[in-house]
Amino acid sequence: MKKAFIRILCLLLGVNVFTACYGPGPGLPPPDQELIQKELEAMQQEQKAWEEQLQEDEPEEEAETPEQE
Repeated sequence: MKKAFIRILCLLLGVNVFTACYGPGPGLPPPDQELIQKELEAMQQEQKAWEEQLQEDEPEEEAETPEQE
């Protein structure tokens, strides 16, 4: 009864007993460098496209405004 109460309490508090006792699972395989490079290039191209679109949408400011003193 006491053991069951402790397990329920740990689950409610977010404590994973299995991980605490046995450690984390096996490691993830190393990332594919070619895939990462392709994704990075695609993100950079998308960012450039967004920047160009923002520059086109930006309203032109007045040349110069007189200063108020």
